[in-house]
Formats: sequence, structure tokens, C-alpha cells
Amino acid sequence: KYGDIVYLQLNYMDNRWLSGGRDRGNDGVYTENALGTTYERTTAASTYQWIVRSSSGDGTRSFADKQEGSCVHYEDILYLQVNNVNNRWLSGGGYIDEEVYALDVTSTFWEDTPNPKWTVQKWPIHDGTRST
Repeated sequence: KYGDIVYLQLNYMDNRWLSGGRDRGNDGVYTENALGTTYERTTAASTYQWIVRSSSGDGTRSFADKQEGSCVHYEDILYLQVNNVNNRWLSGGGYIDEEVYALDVTSTFWEDTPNPKWTVQKWPIHDGTRST
């Protein structure tokens, strides 16, 4: 549902989850073992939490999404906001390279970057096209 906190686990490798808002500048996104060390389980725990959003909102993690509580459906376009720092959304595939980042898309510094929108699709993906 919109407003829920989700954890994104790799499907081909055990003990790997998507972690964002890391590094200097809080733009790093990595796959890490959320249970691997005491640091990851405690201090870094919220870097593994992603808030499902229908828009980027005002950038705060406490923002009340207008769709909060509504179910997410296949073909919905959504935003994933990391839960450890304000103003960071999962973005990628066009900024510097094909990697993903946790970027502040409300900043004018990033105005030429791709919008941090993601489409919910089920497997198998048939032709690689996306919803607009």
C-alpha cells in the first residue's frame, strides 16, 4: 500500500537487501546484508526501509501521501523514498551512468536527472517497454 515501508530483497542471492541514503551526501545505494553486523541491524537499519509513495511530496519522511493506505497495483507508477534521511528517492538509469542513487529530486542541482519514478510490473517482462 502507499505509505507502507518495504524492504527490497535481491531475488538471486540470499541476505542482500537494497540500502540507500548512504555515504557522504546520502546518495549511495547498495545491496548489503541487513543482518550481517550489529551496525547494519541497528545504526543502519532504516537505510533498508523504503517508503512507497504516489508522488515525491514535500520531501519529508513524515509527509502524508494523498494515496496513503490505497493498494499499489501492477502498472502503477510510484516513488521509493529511503527512510533514513529526508529528500532522498531511489533514482537511476540515466544520471551519470546506469547505476541507482538516492537523490534529492527537489533540488535544482539535480533538475536534469531522470525522475525517480518506478513502475510496478509482474514477471515475466514481455517486451521491456514501460508505462508513461
